[in-house]
Amino acid sequence: MIADWAVKAVERLQNSLSAEVRPRGHSMKGLIDDGDLVTLEPLLSHELAPGDIVLVRVPGKRFSHIVLHKIVSVEEGIFLIGSHQGRIDGWVERADIYGFATSHGLKSVAEGRFTPAVLRTED
Repeated sequence: MIADWAVKAVERLQNSLSAEVRPRGHSMKGLIDDGDLVTLEPLLSHELAPGDIVLVRVPGKRFSHIVLHKIVSVEEGIFLIGSHQGRIDGWVERADIYGFATSHGLKSVAEGRFTPAVLRTED
């Protein structure tokens, strides 16, 4: 079963609208924690790169999942997806990626919020 927050976000992103989500889980802990507010934008012409945080459909053993994970590597139009904890989900096509994160609720001493133009990890 796909989480309600993910279904709603996919619907908005597929209609070229931004989405705000509070994903549940610990796969991105340390970067995006359980329940953090994350803003997603539709792909449109955005050039995806390693480190981008994306809402993506990844294949599972029995069924697909929609998760907020990061792009680990890019090769000829396919993207290796993984968690912040080092787990690799596998390769996906651009059509499997619904949107990318532009901000989330990390606290900043100066502003109270951290909102980069595109949320990208450095590793």
